[in-house]
Amino acid sequence: DELGEIAARVNQLGERVHAEQSHWQSDRARMEGILDSLEDAVVVLNAEREVVFCNQAAEGLLGQSPDSAAGVLAGLLPGDHPLAPVVTELFDAGIERRNAAVKVRCPDGQARELAVSSYRIPDGERAGGGVLALRNLDPVRAVQSLVTYSQKLAALGRLTSGVAHEVKNPLNAMRIHLELLRARLGASQPAVRENLDVIAQEIVRLDRVVQGFLKFVRPEEMRLAPVDVKALLSEVARLMAPEALRAGARINEDVVPDLPPVSGDAELLQQAFTNLVTNAIQAMPKGGTVTLGARRGPDGAVEMRVADEGVGIQAQDLEKVFRLYYTTKPQGSGIGLSMVYRIVQMHDGRIDVESEVDRGTVMVVTVPVASGSVNA
Repeated sequence: DELGEIAARVNQLGERVHAEQSHWQSDRARMEGILDSLEDAVVVLNAEREVVFCNQAAEGLLGQSPDSAAGVLAGLLPGDHPLAPVVTELFDAGIERRNAAVKVRCPDGQARELAVSSYRIPDGERAGGGVLALRNLDPVRAVQSLVTYSQKLAALGRLTSGVAHEVKNPLNAMRIHLELLRARLGASQPAVRENLDVIAQEIVRLDRVVQGFLKFVRPEEMRLAPVDVKALLSEVARLMAPEALRAGARINEDVVPDLPPVSGDAELLQQAFTNLVTNAIQAMPKGGTVTLGARRGPDGAVEMRVADEGVGIQAQDLEKVFRLYYTTKPQGSGIGLSMVYRIVQMHDGRIDVESEVDRGTVMVVTVPVASGSVNA
């Protein structure tokens, strides 16, 4: 009958709507999955400028998801939020930004610089919504810094190779003729011999500078082998104990037991930690304690620490300490920490700095565990 036919059509229409709704929900879930897999943060706003979606990267950078009422991204962005002007320009003036630098305070309390791009979702003459794409510039800055550093090293290598040849030969000739002059003078004219001694000392110092350049730009060939971390740090502590004693400081060891060996060149690692301990001692003009520690890091690598109780490093100087020639010491060469950085790089490791003015500094060297280690 006619009523039954209408009911059947309504039933078919309901089934079609249900199928399309299921298909739409499936497409939405697939799209959200794709957006969640992106490294860049994505924030979607509706026509009322409310945040209706943010992927996992956005939640990590800006706060919780819009499902949580307590989240930074819930509903409308606050008027004082750093992203608010970008949203206002997008909706009121139709201005789309591309990679605009915006500083945003993240949930961990750190202010990070983001590259922000905005896209308008048109709905006739008005904006039907908008999309913000955010990229954390910290990793980009780190890569740029590493590339710049590598370019400087390459340029320095070319320069030093030429300088070394031009300087070493005259130095050798000066040393030989200086010894001949000493022999001719014999024991006479002690004042002149004193002047010759000064010249000899300066020649030796200049030779050390040249050798330092060469070691920095062309380090010795690495001899990789499993290195016992406790033995390495104990040897550094033993070698540096006399220098610490002269400065009114002492060296403590704090190495957790049963650490796996690291993969490295024991001689180069010893050189790096000797440099770090020397800096730590010099940072404590009134004496104090240098602590050599080691433990397993969260990523499975071994973290070795050199901590002092010294003057600390100003916040604005932290990112400069490993730059070649950068130093805050009157007699510093600016090569020591750069050499440490280079050695750590050669070991596929990393070095981080934690410092507080008038409280002290901690240098953290992270090196991979030796392959095949029982505790790896």
